[in-house]
Amino acid sequence: MQLIETKKADATKRVAKLRGQLEAAEAELRNLEITAETLTRLGLNPEVETSSPRGQSVAHVLSVLDDSDFGGKTPKEIHDALVANGITSISQDNVRTILSRNKDSIETSDGRYWRRVEEEIEPPIGKPEDGSQTALDAQQKEEPEW
Repeated sequence: MQLIETKKADATKRVAKLRGQLEAAEAELRNLEITAETLTRLGLNPEVETSSPRGQSVAHVLSVLDDSDFGGKTPKEIHDALVANGITSISQDNVRTILSRNKDSIETSDGRYWRRVEEEIEPPIGKPEDGSQTALDAQQKEEPEW
């Protein structure tokens, strides 16, 4: 009987806590409804811009990608990272579209995407043993002096 009384007391505490949370949520909802109604009556109905400016969506998606296949992300992981960074205007479908339209800047394998690493610049022309001579010096030495 004591076990039942203990569980009953715990349930009563939990109900009281949840009632308090419910009452707080209902009060917040009432305040938001009153605020929205007041703004509408005053003609102050601000429009919220939910889309990213053109071209910025691509930059947002590419900024989430890593530079190696080890850090490759799925479209869902990319979308989750955008949402975590506060960018909610790009849907998961938009992420897939952006990835497919930017194949020249990204690489993919097994459904994971990462940024393509730019080709490394070739070393300057010079002495193979120490590499101290620059390409410009080599070019100047090749040209005949007049």
